[in-house]
Amino acid sequence: MNARTRTAYSLRPISYSEVSSIVEPRMEQESLLGIPKNYFVILLAFLILIASSLFWVWVRVEHIKTAYHINDLQNSLVKLDEEQRLLEVERSSLRRPERLRQLAYEQFQMKAPTPNQLMLISSL
Repeated sequence: MNARTRTAYSLRPISYSEVSSIVEPRMEQESLLGIPKNYFVILLAFLILIASSLFWVWVRVEHIKTAYHINDLQNSLVKLDEEQRLLEVERSSLRRPERLRQLAYEQFQMKAPTPNQLMLISSL
């Protein structure tokens, strides 16, 4: 055996301060599940970043869906307003006095009353 190998295997008493200087830095670095603290902090920050990014994306998607829904409702409102306008025109056309007179004469053979067919309510 040479001198180099012999000194590597030689035993000597070690003080507590020497042991603690070797062991304590390793103990300070370890954290949950044996992951070093600095990796744990980086992992936690990364997870928070991912969670906040997913939340932001979800908010944007909901915003876009709401905008599409509002657009659909506005289009529906325009169509309903147009339909209401057309129905009002049709109603006024159907209620014209000339049209009603013509229908009464053609379908029901009604005609205007003669003066002797008129009766005043105050004379009763």
